[in-house]
Amino acid sequence: MSIFTHLIDTVKKNGAAYVVLIDPDKNDENSIQDRVLKANESGVDALFVGGSLMMDTKCVERVKLIKSFSNIPVIFFPGGVGQLNPYYDAMLFMSVISGRNPHYLIGEQVIAAPLVKDMGVETIPTGYTLY
Repeated sequence: MSIFTHLIDTVKKNGAAYVVLIDPDKNDENSIQDRVLKANESGVDALFVGGSLMMDTKCVERVKLIKSFSNIPVIFFPGGVGQLNPYYDAMLFMSVISGRNPHYLIGEQVIAAPLVKDMGVETIPTGYTLY
């Protein structure tokens, strides 16, 4: 079953999905482990992993760490094309629809599309609005 189908089925069954965002930049390995173990105990349906910067070079290792402690789907919440890696179960393929900058409306997606296809990561089309 795809991650998208899992989320849709969860929403149909429960009325909502319980998703937690983990920012690898703001959490060290111990903090990430604690958060994932709490997510396991709390019935979380999916984990979003990402942040605006993700400047730490340990992002790939932290995604692997999350997956080593949980079977909860790990979904990339991207801040930019430079943050892609093949270890996510899926990714939000986002278009920022509230802005006028064409780079974020379609530019990042054009750059990312062939990379995502080569990685084989499931994509979940997502319109993203900033207020």
